[in-house]
Amino acid sequence: MVGLAGGIFVSFVISTYYAVIIAWAVKYTVYSFNLAWGDDTGGFLFGTVLNLADNPGDVGGLVPGVLIPLVLVWAIAFIILLAGVKRGIELANRIFIPLLVIVFLLVVIRAVTLEGAALGLDAFFKPDLSKLADSTVWVAAYGHIFFSLSIAFAIMITYSSYLPKKSDITNNAFITGFANSGFELLAGIGIFAALGFMATQAGEAVSDVASAGVGLAFVVFPQIINEMPGMNGIFGALFFLSLVLAGLTSLISICETYIAGLSEKFNISRTKSVLFGVGLAAVISLLFATREDCTS
Repeated sequence: MVGLAGGIFVSFVISTYYAVIIAWAVKYTVYSFNLAWGDDTGGFLFGTVLNLADNPGDVGGLVPGVLIPLVLVWAIAFIILLAGVKRGIELANRIFIPLLVIVFLLVVIRAVTLEGAALGLDAFFKPDLSKLADSTVWVAAYGHIFFSLSIAFAIMITYSSYLPKKSDITNNAFITGFANSGFELLAGIGIFAALGFMATQAGEAVSDVASAGVGLAFVVFPQIINEMPGMNGIFGALFFLSLVLAGLTSLISICETYIAGLSEKFNISRTKSVLFGVGLAAVISLLFATREDCTS
């Protein structure tokens, strides 16, 4: 019981900052059409528009560039979650997930046609068996798959509680794992093809232009989009739209854990649990849309 409560708490904490990252992706989707982030993509992320703090924990005035899309993200989540599992979450996933696949397929098709894409794909698929002896690689792999499949977030337990008693759990688990890994493979092809293009343009190795985490999506990729020979705006909008769609489906799943937990623990209606649980998470997330001495 303690483990389940811990998983629910973890989901709540993650939702408070996860929504902010989706808000960044919303902003970048809009700015993609005219490449409004300019040549200094790092300056855009840390500068006057998103005004990302240099150090975690810097709290101050609200940053409009983050606040407005953040409110939009939470509004969408509220609407879907208030509608319930059948009319809200299931319907949203039937729309968002196929749309996500279509959008990212377009991104991948464009990426693999770029000059130098083969260089990136070679770096992606060429095995380095010596890394199998590196414990940090295994830790990173386990960490990734735990986060990717939402293990220990209580999401799987929550969703499984909605299934009929005679559901084929083994088959469902296989489909979930296979679909997740399949899409990650597709994403890897698109991302490394684009990195190969950037490495070719810069005359460097793929490992020299690649970076992990926030920097890859919000600094390196805008640089790649800037340097593309054509369809820059469309490619950028599709890429960041795919991040928005993927993020929204994940955020909804994460929120559903503590919505269900609150409803069952305190015997309150779904509406009340959404308003309290998601409402509290939304308010706390505002801390991530602030910056000390913010003037914009």
